[in-house]
Amino acid sequence: MMYLLDTDTTIYSMKGIAAVKKNLLLRYNSPIKISIVTLMELCYGAYKSQNVSANLTKIRQLEQASSPGNKFPGYYVSSRWDLSSVP
Repeated sequence: MMYLLDTDTTIYSMKGIAAVKKNLLLRYNSPIKISIVTLMELCYGAYKSQNVSANLTKIRQLEQASSPGNKFPGYYVSSRWDLSSVP
């Protein structure tokens, strides 16, 4: 079974919320994805946050980890997105 994470679940995981991390680890061997819509919502939220630089760095790490063959705690971005132009 494949899992498509919504924006809230992705944020909670990135923040290290224990219950979410535990739930995702139970599904580590299953395909877990986020949509391009979720990725863009993360970008939007980062720009509206008080810590823009740190939040964009987290998103870049997620995007870079989505390259073929790289895992980021079980995540794969379902659509490749180039964030290289994001400051």
